[in-house]
Amino acid sequence: MDSYWIANIAVVAAEDFDGETVVINFETGRYFSLGGAATWIWRSLERGASVGDVAAQAPPEARPAIARAFETLAAEGLTIPAAQAPAPVADMAPEPWSAPRIEVFSDLAELVALDPVHEVNAMMGWPHRANP
Repeated sequence: MDSYWIANIAVVAAEDFDGETVVINFETGRYFSLGGAATWIWRSLERGASVGDVAAQAPPEARPAIARAFETLAAEGLTIPAAQAPAPVADMAPEPWSAPRIEVFSDLAELVALDPVHEVNAMMGWPHRANP
């Protein structure tokens, strides 16, 4: 059975900047620069695509890199398992293929953890505060 993942909106925010996606985990204070196919993978995850949905749209030689990217995103708390399988939503892989690149930064972790912005509404995610 294929596993479905979604962005962990209760603790994560993401923004695209000229082909790069920056994702921040307010719980850990770590932030991430997603480049190459990692941006495409993240967009697919935001729409609830499964690992298989994404891998099916990529060249066969890219599938191990896609699996590693999914593992990294989950290990960093950026994604959580989806309660149910959504409709297939993965776009075709970007061409030319560029391996997923995920850079992790923790230099601001302590400052982010001190900021009350991480106290978010669990259903709506950031920037909606819990019990305003």
